[in-house]
Amino acid sequence: MIAACIVLLYVSYAIPIASFLYRGRENILKGPFFLPRIGLFANIITVAWTLFTIVMYSLPYMRPVQAGNMNYVSVVYAVVAAIMACDWVCRGRKSFRGEGERRLVAEQVVGGMGRA
Repeated sequence: MIAACIVLLYVSYAIPIASFLYRGRENILKGPFFLPRIGLFANIITVAWTLFTIVMYSLPYMRPVQAGNMNYVSVVYAVVAAIMACDWVCRGRKSFRGEGERRLVAEQVVGGMGRA
């Protein structure tokens, strides 16, 4: 359970970073913590470290592998993935707001504040 918590925490950090790398660093607004020189390197290292931990924390602890010393963290990954998929099917795809809808809501909120 501890290994699953560690790895899933790393994965939660790596997903937006991987999306960021895929879309390109030029396509975002640069904030106060933007690192122009080492930012790309740090992002790549973070994703690589996450992939490394997924593999290493999923390996069994000792050989020969038996039911008593098997590392069942991959089962935890599968259960978490199943819960996420069920949540998406049952709730997420019905309540998810795309970029256009979020922008429209934000404009309505900002416009409504000006009238008050």
